[in-house]
Amino acid sequence: MKNYQSPVPVVSATSTESLQGMDDLLTGTSTDTKSILKTTVSDDSAASNMMYNRTKEISELEQRVMQYDAMLKQNRSETDDLHRTIAAKDTELIAEKNHRLQIEEQLRQQFDNQKRIADMHAIDNKASSNEKFNKLLETYNKLRDEHAIVLNREGETKKQLTDITQQHSQLKEEHQKKEEEFNQNQDKINNEIVQLRQTNDELQDRIQVLTTERNDYQSITKTTAERMKEIENAKQNVEERFKQLENDKTRIDNDKSSFEQKLKQTEGARRDLHDKNREHEENLIDLLHDKETLELKVIDLEESARKWAQKFVETTDKQKLIQTTHEKLLSNLKRQHKFSILTYCINQMHDGIDRMKNKELSGEKNTSEYLLSKIQMAIASTKKIQDLYKKQNESDETTTLAFINECITLSNYMVDIVIHGKAASNFAQNVDLANSCRDTTLYCIDIYTNYQTPSASNDSDKQTNELIHRLNSLIEKCKTLLKKLYLN
Repeated sequence: MKNYQSPVPVVSATSTESLQGMDDLLTGTSTDTKSILKTTVSDDSAASNMMYNRTKEISELEQRVMQYDAMLKQNRSETDDLHRTIAAKDTELIAEKNHRLQIEEQLRQQFDNQKRIADMHAIDNKASSNEKFNKLLETYNKLRDEHAIVLNREGETKKQLTDITQQHSQLKEEHQKKEEEFNQNQDKINNEIVQLRQTNDELQDRIQVLTTERNDYQSITKTTAERMKEIENAKQNVEERFKQLENDKTRIDNDKSSFEQKLKQTEGARRDLHDKNREHEENLIDLLHDKETLELKVIDLEESARKWAQKFVETTDKQKLIQTTHEKLLSNLKRQHKFSILTYCINQMHDGIDRMKNKELSGEKNTSEYLLSKIQMAIASTKKIQDLYKKQNESDETTTLAFINECITLSNYMVDIVIHGKAASNFAQNVDLANSCRDTTLYCIDIYTNYQTPSASNDSDKQTNELIHRLNSLIEKCKTLLKKLYLN
C-alpha cells in the first residue's frame, strides 16, 4: 500500500492549442479576415445570415468543449477524493499494524515475565516461605488476567483489521471502476476533440469559400451603398463624408499617415452604422411581427365584440319579451284576483239579500241608528272606491289592492245595510225601507259586475254617483223612521 501510486489523467496540450487555433479561425480574429471584413461591410443579408449560423455553431461547440472541461475537472476531483480516502485508510492500516506490533511486544514481555516468575517461583519454593508463594501466585493471576485482556484486544484488532482490509478492497474496486469510467470518458472526449478538429477543418474550408464569395460580392457594394442611403439618415451623413473624402483625395494623398487614420475611423464608423442598420432591420422585423399579431388580436377582439353585441341584442330582446310576458301575466293575475274578489263580494251581497227573506229578523230602536251609521260608512267607502277606480289604471299595484280592499269593505257594509234595513223595517212595519235597501244593494252588485268586465259603454263615475244618491235617500228614509220611532 505504501508503494501504491494513484493514476493521474494527462490531457495533451495539443488539444488546447488546437482549440485556441480553432477559436482564432472561427471567430475571425486573423488579419486576413479583418481586412476582408473591412472591405466587405456592406454584404447582403444572405452572407450575414450564413455567418450568424456559423458563429452560432461555433458558440455551441465552445459550450460543448466547456462542458467536457467541466467533466474532466469533476473526474479529477473525484479521483483526488479517492486518493485522499485511500491515503487515510493507508494511515489507519499503518496505525493498526503499529498497534498490533506493540501488543505483540507486550505479549512477548509478558511471556518473558512469566518465565522469570516461574524461575523465581522455583527458587523461592526452595528458599522462601508460603507468603512469597502467595504473592507470586497473585502476581501470576494478575499477569494471566492481563494476558487474557491483551488476547481479547488482539482479537478485536484482528477483526478491525479484517474490516479495514475489506473496506480497502471495496475502495480499491470502486477506484478501479472510477478509473475505468474516467478512461472511457477520456476516450470519448478525445474522440469528440478529433471530431471537433474535423469540423474545425470543414469550417475553415467553408470560411475560405465564404471569403471568395465575399470577394465576389465586392462588385455589388455600389448598389448596396445606394440601398443603405434609404435605410438610415445617419448613413447619409457618412456617405456625404465619403464624397468629401473622394473630392479631397488629392489633398489626402500627400499625408498618407493621416489618411490611414481617417480611413480607420471611417471604417469603424461604417461598421458601427452597418451594425446599427442590422439592429434597425431586426427591430423593424420585430415591429412588423408585433403589428401583425396586434392586427390579428384586433380582428379577434372585433369578432368577439360583434358576437358579444349580438348576444347583448338577443339577451335584451329576450328580456323585453320576458318583461312583456311578465307584465301580461301580472295583469292577468291582477284581473283574475280582482274578478274573484268582486265575485266574492257579489256572492256575499246576494247572501245578504237571501237572508232578508228570513221572517224572524226583528230589530230595535238601536237597529235604525246602526243602519244609519253603516249607510254613512258606505257613502264614504263608495266615494273612496270612485277615486281609487280612476287611479288604478295609472298607478302601481298598491292602488289596485286598496281598490279591492275597499270593495270588500263596501260589500260588508251593504250586507249589513240589507239585513239591518230588513230588521228595522220589520220593527217599524215599514216595507219601503227594506225594499230600498235591497234595490240599493242590487244596484251595487250591478256596479261590481261592471267592475269585473269594464267597457267603454259603462260610465262607472255616473253609476257610482247614482249609488251615492240612493244611499243618501236611504239616510233620509232612515232619519224619518227614527223620528217616527222616537215620537211613538
